[in-house]
Amino acid sequence: MATPPSPEMTSRFARIALACIMGAGTFIIGARLGAQSLWIDEAITLVPVTEARDAADLVTRVRAIDTQPPASHALLYALRELLPRGEFGWRLPSLLAVEVGVLLLALVGGRLYGPAGLLFTGLCAQVSPFLLFYAMEARNYALWFLAVAAAAWSMTGCLQAIGARSPGRTVAFWTVAWGLANTLGLWTHLFHLFALVVQATIVAAIGLVVRPPRPVARAAALATAASLGASLLLFLPWILLLVRSPAVAHGVGWTRRLSVVGFFYFPFAFVFGFSLGPDLRELHQGPARQIAAAHPLALLLAAAALALLVAGLWSGLRAARREGEPPAAALFLLAPAVGILGPALYVATRDFPLVPRHLMFLWPLVPLLQAFVAVRPKRFRAAVLAVAGLQAIAGWNLLFDPVYAKDDERGAIRFAEEHSGARPLILGDAAPLYARNGGLMKMVVDPRSDAILGSGATDIWLVDNRAWEDPAGNVRDKVGQAAGRLGLVPQPDEDRFRGIVLRHWAKGLAP
Repeated sequence: MATPPSPEMTSRFARIALACIMGAGTFIIGARLGAQSLWIDEAITLVPVTEARDAADLVTRVRAIDTQPPASHALLYALRELLPRGEFGWRLPSLLAVEVGVLLLALVGGRLYGPAGLLFTGLCAQVSPFLLFYAMEARNYALWFLAVAAAAWSMTGCLQAIGARSPGRTVAFWTVAWGLANTLGLWTHLFHLFALVVQATIVAAIGLVVRPPRPVARAAALATAASLGASLLLFLPWILLLVRSPAVAHGVGWTRRLSVVGFFYFPFAFVFGFSLGPDLRELHQGPARQIAAAHPLALLLAAAALALLVAGLWSGLRAARREGEPPAAALFLLAPAVGILGPALYVATRDFPLVPRHLMFLWPLVPLLQAFVAVRPKRFRAAVLAVAGLQAIAGWNLLFDPVYAKDDERGAIRFAEEHSGARPLILGDAAPLYARNGGLMKMVVDPRSDAILGSGATDIWLVDNRAWEDPAGNVRDKVGQAAGRLGLVPQPDEDRFRGIVLRHWAKGLAP
């Protein structure tokens, strides 16, 4: 009879396997960081970063066009002279932040479920197409994920140290790390406030169900209050700034009505991102029935995979209850239920769309859930691996299939400059980052302003994309009116660039 591997060998294998998985993932993603153009969400971050004269000017510029705190902007500003030029350099910090976050999250899975938990958590996070999307985006969501993962790592370390009656300095270390991680989260995205509520709820629920000795319960409550309170205190300057000078009043310029069918979009996106079947454009603007008719096989496979995860969760919770481990229910049932309340209330009272990225603080529960299902009811392990394989296919689509690529504004602007007179003026999402002469962000410029009417442009180009934000074409019409005042007339549209119709006005008659 073969001798079973020792715990040390199992742990070593899990660590080596995870290192290989993360190394391969980092290499493959890194090779594709510069393959696609920058787009609107990245431009909102990078335009202030590239144009700011100093830190104070950076904050002023961020406040003018973004609704979020400036941690990600400040990071890129601090690194802007050190990073490689181009899309690869701007996106590199996001990839590194995601990989560090994956490692910390895997360590949380290891603490909760042992070596197998370490491996499955890291594997499922690494192949996640949802996380991959933000690893390849020069914005704040990768940094936010790192903060959420660091908070989970610090929180579990703190609670385990308290439960083990570790020395006070050990508990203090974890408490400080927990507070700093949440501070980073708050300075990265306002919705991290809801993450603090989720963390407090988990600690309270575990305390009520487990009923630890009074000194342990008291120490856990004090550590939680100290870490969360310190992070709020360190975030207070931005809160005061918001109160004194409100940011963009209603967030982005479009909304999505909440519906029963719409809620299924969130678990689908959390597991399979935006590259299994429908692409991001379809998911933004397509009716559910039309999307289902266009992608029946992909959605059927996704539905089966989600059903398997739910069945595994149910089986695992029953096993955890029999074995006296109630924290699993607090983590996978109570935490998401509490976490969704704040964002849902916010979007119900504000002109703001609730989309999956706004719930990044809940997303780490997905790979932790997959690890839980793979470890507790082991008969679901093959199912978890199958789901991870389907996720890897979606990730491959995102990396290599042009159908799922970002809008090709880089190509459109290069074309516009090559087919213009002496003074072209280009309006687009990322035009200030690409146009050599006369690039403006269409989201902030008034077509009646001197920036256009006083430009003396020989050509005006409009990068017309994201139709769901302006279905009536109001921006196109206003730019056309401004062009007419400059004596420019419409030229044929150009639609060869992914996701874009390139509008053109120039002197003389249209050919």
